[in-house]
Amino acid sequence: MPRRPGPPGNPSAAHVALAEAYVDDILKGTRPACKWERLACERYRSDRKRERDPAWPYRFDPAAAERVCKFLELLPHTKGAWAARHELLKLPGWQCFIVANVFGWLHKLAPPLTKTDGKFPLTRISNRGSKNCGRRTVKLPLGCPKQSQPSHFYPAV
Repeated sequence: MPRRPGPPGNPSAAHVALAEAYVDDILKGTRPACKWERLACERYRSDRKRERDPAWPYRFDPAAAERVCKFLELLPHTKGAWAARHELLKLPGWQCFIVANVFGWLHKLAPPLTKTDGKFPLTRISNRGSKNCGRRTVKLPLGCPKQSQPSHFYPAV
């Protein structure tokens, strides 16, 4: 039984659907957000629209983003009560959004390559862990053999 229901057409894209719901909440104003968070969501929406343009060099691959999110949710908590109960990480919508942005966009001409940089200042603290957990977690898939060229990640200090 899946933890999150996916969209009706693609039941395996639950994390991407969660990221999309997060973007919708930010853009509708139902979730409080800073200027930069709103701009990131607006850019994501405009990039998804530009994806249909043949001149736009990127395409969004929900399966690629989903693969990384599923991998991250296989990792256990390492500190605190959740670690004592052997709980696995559960990505909230904002983390799914970051992972989808970094790993979901692929270059049309060279599908194995992702965008070469992902800069996301992590200033929010989630209910299930600190911002440091998010920084460490996003670095892990960067060395996965699925990519032929590693991405660069610049954590906010």
